[in-house]
Amino acid sequence: MSEAVGNLLARIDLPPVWTALTALAMTLVAWLTPWRFDADLFGWLLLGVGAGLIFLAAPSFLLANTPIMPRQDPNALITGGIYKISRNPIYLGMLVLLIGWGLILGSWPALPLLAGFVLIVNKRFIADEEARLVARFPEAAPRYFARVRRWI
Repeated sequence: MSEAVGNLLARIDLPPVWTALTALAMTLVAWLTPWRFDADLFGWLLLGVGAGLIFLAAPSFLLANTPIMPRQDPNALITGGIYKISRNPIYLGMLVLLIGWGLILGSWPALPLLAGFVLIVNKRFIADEEARLVARFPEAAPRYFARVRRWI
């Protein structure tokens, strides 16, 4: 792989990209399979809840003067607001968006792709972020992790 391709892949290896790719994969599976159910009203509700979680959590990074982008060293350990309920409310919001999208699609076979999203986010982003927090806040981060669950 050329250095340019490697740099491009590193720059697009971001949670919103994985969210969009999962939504696209769910859509393709829905188009290719006949098994359907009707829950689109609840799906639209979950889209709103997911977006709300993201928009509620994201400003905390600006207020704490710490980077929101993955793979950057934190300046602060955010523990207030929505972060009292979930250590990763933005990722949780992305998952809720995808659940809502799956319900709108009404496709049973598309729903297992949600597990793949959770695995990717845990492995590619959360594990590194938690390690960085522990390195930067060796006493406070483990106490916070013990008190607040990773997702909900």
